[in-house]
Order: sequence, then structure tokens, then C-alpha cells
Amino acid sequence: GQPAYVAELTARARDLAVEDRLEILPPVPPSEVLQAIRGAAFGLALFEPTCLSHRLVAPNKLFEYVAAGVPVLAADLPVMRAFVQEHGLGLTAAPQDVEALAAAARRLLDTGVNHEVRAAISAAAVQLTWAHQRGELERAYDRALAAA
Repeated sequence: GQPAYVAELTARARDLAVEDRLEILPPVPPSEVLQAIRGAAFGLALFEPTCLSHRLVAPNKLFEYVAAGVPVLAADLPVMRAFVQEHGLGLTAAPQDVEALAAAARRLLDTGVNHEVRAAISAAAVQLTWAHQRGELERAYDRALAAA
């Protein structure tokens, strides 16, 4: 991240006496993202609904977490909520509700819950690959062209 932002995060962590639990790593090349996140307890996809684009977002990071087998804590926004719930990829919470986010994070850190979500991700990952989705996209294009 930007040096000023990293300094701000580090200072905030120090003020809250949690600096020993903060680790800020350098940027990772796209080809190394999956390997870098694979060992995470869970991944965050927290967008605030500041505009329509954010309310309807399905960010790449959701798919990266699935590909890496990492449970997700996502903002409770329409598209992300539906995606996470449909496939059992993790939990959602209101992005402005710190207590709800903390409770969801604690649940995902529970060994049983984390294991259950990882099993669901393994099953979902089969259909959420480009190889599978490509066929879905081709069929959608075929339907659109046939209707035109």
C-alpha cells in the first residue's frame, strides 16, 4: 500500500495495542495471489454501499478465495450475499456494523465452522472455474444472439 496509509494503519494498531497481530505484506504479483492467500483463515470482501456499483459488486477476490480454498467474510450486499450463501462460501455481515463483522470473523475462526465452509468451497470450486463458466457464458451469448 501507499506508505502514508501503511503508517496510518500501523499507528492505529499501536494505539489499539494490537500491533503484534498486524502484518502488512508487500504487493503480490497476480500470478502469485492464490499461493499467497492459500493459508489464510478467511478472506475479506468488504465493500461499503456508497454507490450502485459497490452495492452490486462481485469482486474478483471472491473467486480468488474460492480458487485458493479460503472461506469468505463478505459485505452483506445483494450480489455478494447471494453468491456466498448459494455456494456456502462463508459468512456475510453489514459492512458498517463492526460488532457483526467481529462476530462473523469469530465464527469463521471456529475450527468446525471453518472446516465445514472449506468443504463447501471445495465442492463449489468445481463449478466456479473458468472451464465450467465459459460454457455458461457461451450459452448465454447463443441465447442472446438467437433472440436478436
